Order: sequence, then structure tokens, then C-alpha cells
Amino acid sequence: MLEQPERAIQLVRDLLSGTRVESDTVTARGRGRLDKAREAKLWCLLGDLEPDSAEKHYLHAWSISGETSGRAARALGSLYFSRDAYEKAIPFFEIGARINPLLTRTWFLLGWAEIRKERPDWKSARDAIAMCVAIDDEDVESWNNLATVYLRMEDIKNGSVGDLVMFVCGTNADGSSCSAG
Repeated sequence: MLEQPERAIQLVRDLLSGTRVESDTVTARGRGRLDKAREAKLWCLLGDLEPDSAEKHYLHAWSISGETSGRAARALGSLYFSRDAYEKAIPFFEIGARINPLLTRTWFLLGWAEIRKERPDWKSARDAIAMCVAIDDEDVESWNNLATVYLRMEDIKNGSVGDLVMFVCGTNADGSSCSAG
């Protein structure tokens, strides 16, 4: 079905409109409307299939779920993260992590959003990334990022912010350009 995105989009739209019904829905609930959780998941799927309308679909899923859909929260967080809108992404990652606390990807992206925003919150980043390694102690990337966060926190504590400036804004402490960033 991935080779036929138009067909997939039409199938999801048919499910949302009620012109097509899933067999599980028919046997479990009769031919009534979808429950809100299932409908929210379908709106998220439609957002995945229609990138130009993704934000609208994810926000609709978030709204119809009564702001309880972990899938919609993660989708909105990821969308804003991909647009470098870290301040907008963080609340959705926080909610998504509260709803589904065992999904390491949400914690990982929350930690990175805390690091990448204009004024990094190193303690929040540490807490989020620490959850990744608490869930999966073999996650090498998260261990590396956790170590990096601790080093940045130590730099700030000791008043050595040259590396921090270079990391955050892509310039050296003297204002000249650097290759990192």
C-alpha cells in the first residue's frame, strides 16, 4: 500500500467518513461511529500520509481525543521538532512521554529539543535522556548524549561556556564562525 499513497489516503478518509468499516469495528461495536481513540489514530495516519496538511490533521486528532492521544502528542512534537520549533515541540513530547512512558524515542526527542532550543535546559535534557537509558540500558546513543549533557552542565557550573556557545549557535566564543553547529 505504501507504493499507492492515493489509495491509502482514500482508505483512511473512507474509514473516517464511515463509508468503509473495519471488520473489528463491525463485530465489536456494531456499525456505529469510531471511538475517539481510533478516530484520532486515523487522523494521525492521514497526517502522516499528507505532509502538507499534517499539522492540521494532528491538531484535529489531538482535539477529538480530548487531548489524551499519545500518538497525536508525539506526532505534533515530532512535526514541530522537524521545523526547529523546539519550544512548541517540548510540551507535546512531555505529554506524549507521560501518556506512554516506555517509548524511548519520545524521551530522546524531548531531551534533544531541550538541548536545541534557544536557551537550553540542561537539567530537563538530562532527565529526559536519563529516561532513555533507564528504559534501554544498551542504548549507546542515549548514553553518549547523557554524557554530553553532563559535560555541558559541568562547563556551565565552572563558568566555561566557550564550548557551549559553539555548540548552541555555531560560533566560537570570540564570535568567529566555527565548523560545528
